[in-house]
Amino acid sequence: MKKQLFDEGWECSEAQGMMAMMRPEWKPVTLPHDASIEKPRDAQYPTAAGGGFAWGGVVAYRKKFYAPQEWKGGSVLLEMEGVYMYAQVAVNG
Repeated sequence: MKKQLFDEGWECSEAQGMMAMMRPEWKPVTLPHDASIEKPRDAQYPTAAGGGFAWGGVVAYRKKFYAPQEWKGGSVLLEMEGVYMYAQVAVNG
């Protein structure tokens, strides 16, 4: 089995569910990425003191890539490590 890193070339968008795929406000990121780190801490966030007053919201990530011709007819395993809560993964749309 050949292993290939997939960390670079991603984009993220704050979103509500899969509707984010239609929003044009995408920001380039390299994984691993934590959107809450970019936000200021705020006592008004629902995470409260137990969550360190960190922002908590829905973030969508996407990456476009093309499978090489030699993959045709074979099997490909896409393993996502460190994905947090309620993740949805879609391939080819």
